[in-house]
Amino acid sequence: MILALVGARAEPASPAGTLPEDYLPGLKTILQAALNQSPPVLSREIEVALSEARVLGVKAQQLPSLSSHVDYARNQTAISGNTSTETSDSGFFYGIDLNQPVFHWGALKNQTDAARINVIVAEKNYQEMRRVVAIDLRQRYLALIAKKAVLRQGRFALGLLAADLKLAREKLADGEAQPNTVKLQQLSFDEASLRLERDEADFTGQRRSFARLAGLSDFAEDSIPVEIVKPGYPVTVATELLAAFLRDGAKSTFQAQINELQVHQDDLSYQVTRVRLLPKFNARASYGLENTTNATPNSVLQEGVARQTVLLNAQWDIFDGFATTAAKREALANKRLHERALQTSVDEALDKAQALQRSLALDARAMELTEIHRQQSADDLARAQAELDLGNLPKTTVAGAQSTLYASEANNTAARATFLGHWAEFVSLTGIDPVLNNVPASHDREQR
Repeated sequence: MILALVGARAEPASPAGTLPEDYLPGLKTILQAALNQSPPVLSREIEVALSEARVLGVKAQQLPSLSSHVDYARNQTAISGNTSTETSDSGFFYGIDLNQPVFHWGALKNQTDAARINVIVAEKNYQEMRRVVAIDLRQRYLALIAKKAVLRQGRFALGLLAADLKLAREKLADGEAQPNTVKLQQLSFDEASLRLERDEADFTGQRRSFARLAGLSDFAEDSIPVEIVKPGYPVTVATELLAAFLRDGAKSTFQAQINELQVHQDDLSYQVTRVRLLPKFNARASYGLENTTNATPNSVLQEGVARQTVLLNAQWDIFDGFATTAAKREALANKRLHERALQTSVDEALDKAQALQRSLALDARAMELTEIHRQQSADDLARAQAELDLGNLPKTTVAGAQSTLYASEANNTAARATFLGHWAEFVSLTGIDPVLNNVPASHDREQR
């Protein structure tokens, strides 16, 4: 029954070759390692181990328990009113007890099944965390590329301002410029320098955050490309993925599966609570040995007494002050809560998938527009360079055109990064994220 709740997901379309790591080989290498060493993933893995350990503890209630004791003691007993009679026990005493639950109305089995569901829930949380980390790493990597493109333009532009400021100071020294002109250029340089320093600091913080999430000790700037290959928008794949996701009712998401499992777990909790006040039957067998000394006015008798016991015990809690009634109500309320959470997660997933598809269409248009601007800037730079070669334009004009091209490329890179980030999120939500295929065998509960 448990396994029926976690069936395999359908494969409506293949997004192979369309994800960010397919355009950025460096990201693919990072993803493969990060999904096994990222701190959030490792935390979820520990939770799986904890839930597996708890299953053993719960299942132990169904198994026989064996205990023993060994004592060395001296006991004296006298009959009240007959001071001449005394019994003393001295020496070693030992016993062995074997207990086995026989019939608890299915409560022990249901508790074990509920604990096993906890393991599967932990596995699903582990898978969901790997999925979320994969999306986050992709989007952060793309954001770093876009930021580096901005920094390239900012560094180049600051260099131009520095050259202009130096020239203005030289002209001021020669009496060819006004002090106010130098002050304005100094102000422009200082403002641009401040903006660049802020961007540099932000870029450094983003790299460190990315490294922590990926489980890396460091992530150097040289490891980050400055451009992204122009991605294509596979409209047909997107349409098929969304259609299959809508038909499935978003039940294929890990969060929906987790909520379904928790609903079933609430059912088991209710069944356990429902029989709490019914009699429970246990079998017991024991063996013990005692040394006994009986003293009378005329004799002293010392003997070893062995006791063997086999019994069937019935334990019945008849009234517990309505605690069972409260527990049953709590179990039913938890079930309603998780049913509501299931419906909410499904609705949110469906809305998000459709919103992402709409965003992808807009992102594709934005890419095309920034591509036009980038091409226009490249053409302007080529014309300026040709005019410079003919001696018709100064070098500063070409440098300005180069700065404009860098700005256009930064905008184009940002648009591509946004599209690929949304596309990766869309595929991960509605389809089968290829990066999740490499799951360690110890966590592959789907095959059990």
